[in-house]
Amino acid sequence: MDLSIVDTIANVEGQSVTVNSPVDFTLTLLDMYRNPITDATVICQLGDADRVVVTSETGIYSCQPLAPKTAGDCVVGVSAQRTNFPMSVFPFYALDVLPGDLAGVQLDIPALQVLPSADVAATLTPVDAFANPLVDGVTSVILQVGKALQVPGLYDPAINSYVANFAAPSDVGNFTLTAVVDGVLFDLDMTLVVGAPFPWYLVYIGAGAVLAALLIWFLISRKKKQDLSTLPLLAAQP
Repeated sequence: MDLSIVDTIANVEGQSVTVNSPVDFTLTLLDMYRNPITDATVICQLGDADRVVVTSETGIYSCQPLAPKTAGDCVVGVSAQRTNFPMSVFPFYALDVLPGDLAGVQLDIPALQVLPSADVAATLTPVDAFANPLVDGVTSVILQVGKALQVPGLYDPAINSYVANFAAPSDVGNFTLTAVVDGVLFDLDMTLVVGAPFPWYLVYIGAGAVLAALLIWFLISRKKKQDLSTLPLLAAQP
């Protein structure tokens, strides 16, 4: 008999959930005569999260799928199948999946080794535990370079992140990078190296000297071989 469905997910319709959180809803399967169907297998899925397969002996199926790890609009999909009957797929609702709590800061910086006082443009994005951007509700993002330099980040809606433009310290050395989001300190596990560029010209000079020495050695060796080859001819002369 055909499946119909009642009392589906009205308890979560129009609601918002947090990423990776369990979502509880129940559904009742009825046949065309409104009798409970107890021999079906029901599959529940929220977006691209893992599927949940449930059975029931009463006709009431309780599903507890997990929300996806990525925030955004989420389609709730439910399908059911009875033995010797084709699969029935039910069109369902959409949930709003919200990011979780602030868990860290992602830093995008062109280079971690710069010259003293060089211009640096860093991009900071507050994220939850699943790397979902968290910008709504954030009021202050500060990049800390070493112990002295604090650079406020300016929100850029085009990239949905905060941009911190600053001049590197004038002193040569290594500077730890941290971020402060609404008063919470986050270690970025990065170090900005400020120093003079590597003296590649010394490498080039050294390589040129080696090549010149090899060339001279080759010419001298060749000259000696030529001199030795003429000795028998000189000896044969009266």
